Amino acid sequence: MNDLSGFSDLSREQAPPLRVTFTPRTTARAMVGVALAISVVGALLGSHLAYRERDSTTLGIAVTLWVLVGIVWAVRSGTSVTRMSVRGGHLVVLHRGTRLTFDLTSPLTPIEVHGKPGRASWKVVFRRGDMSPFVIDHTMVDGPEFMRVLRYYRPSVAEPGRAAS
Repeated sequence: MNDLSGFSDLSREQAPPLRVTFTPRTTARAMVGVALAISVVGALLGSHLAYRERDSTTLGIAVTLWVLVGIVWAVRSGTSVTRMSVRGGHLVVLHRGTRLTFDLTSPLTPIEVHGKPGRASWKVVFRRGDMSPFVIDHTMVDGPEFMRVLRYYRPSVAEPGRAAS
């Protein structure tokens, strides 16, 4: 449910959208999945060759290929997709098995925007008191789309580098 059409046309007097779900960025995880599939095929071919040849060199290659499969599997297991949505003015983030909620409507939630949306250096920092800040960047969500929603709830974040209090 990613209906942001006409979202930028909303005025503050109109009722805000009840729910906006951002499309997760899954390119990196998909690429690791492709690498995993290729490495499994290579390891299977290497194992078949080692079985046919029955010498230590091909056996060593087969074992090395299976170690590569294990490494790629570990990398894939370590990558997570961040899912974000806004529900009634609250940003809900599912990140690495943790659910975080930030109140976009409250001036008590400090938000900083760095860089220009759509660029690699763009990020939005949510300060969390004594905890480490939570950073949203271009690898998690489409920057311009996220900023359109954020500016609806917090017009003061219009200028990068300016903290919205």
